[in-house]
Amino acid sequence: MCAICGAHALGCCRWWGALGAEFDHTLGNFWSLPRYQYPAVAWGVHNHVIYLPSGYCAHLQGEQGALVSVLALSSLSGVNYSGLQWGLQEAEIVPFETFSLRNALAKPQAQVSWRLGDGLVVIDAKITPKISAL
Repeated sequence: MCAICGAHALGCCRWWGALGAEFDHTLGNFWSLPRYQYPAVAWGVHNHVIYLPSGYCAHLQGEQGALVSVLALSSLSGVNYSGLQWGLQEAEIVPFETFSLRNALAKPQAQVSWRLGDGLVVIDAKITPKISAL
């Protein structure tokens, strides 16, 4: 799985070596995360990928216009976005839906969360994430 993983002040596991050039290995790394039910951030050159299980919030800080996408690994319920160009309140997102792709920071600080489900928040590498429990 990952080369280095350890607790950090970001409130989650910091994860290096997961966003490699081999797509099948990268996807396999993310598919293995739900069994641990602990948030993780995979740090990449162009993007960071945050794994959020149920009951966590991703606090995002960056420049207006920086890109944010959400991908559901399972059905997500109680999805909330604030500070993004297209906000959501108590929404549902199911796997393979694409309306949750290509959002952007509308303000320097934003939040993405859901009550139930496992998903990924893909952010521009210029965004700094912090994770907290809801």
